[in-house]
Amino acid sequence: MRLAACLPLLLVAVAAVPAVQPLSAYVGKYPFNKVGGYKFITHPTVRSAVDDAVFNKSVKAAVLSDGVAGPIRKQGSLILTWSCEPHNCGSHNWSIAIVGPKGPAAVCYHDEDLMGDMSAWFLGGVRKFGARGGCPAEMSDVPPNLASLLDLH
Repeated sequence: MRLAACLPLLLVAVAAVPAVQPLSAYVGKYPFNKVGGYKFITHPTVRSAVDDAVFNKSVKAAVLSDGVAGPIRKQGSLILTWSCEPHNCGSHNWSIAIVGPKGPAAVCYHDEDLMGDMSAWFLGGVRKFGARGGCPAEMSDVPPNLASLLDLH
């Protein structure tokens, strides 16, 4: 009898959980736009991929924040999002490059006050390499060696 009384509550709780959409559903949208109840930056796959890529808590916090952003782009299986600190885009910006549908991800982070003209790329919890300038907002600006590091062929 008690189970029958709890069943409607259980069904309401299950119905309240938003459906997780594939990452490709975000292409052309902004990282803070919701699709199926999740922002790109709160999507479980993105969160997990960023957690795996970045060890630094302050970098992670910036990368997963709502900032000024460009639309999410896709080329092949690579999805790219770029964001920056409001009113400070040239000096403080970041990108997430994730292999859809499940990762892995590489995260670019640029903070001119800390790094000068360099940006850092994080993969697998390690700072893999640096690059001149800010992080890429366009697929054409993604470093060519990133594909091999993410094992894209």
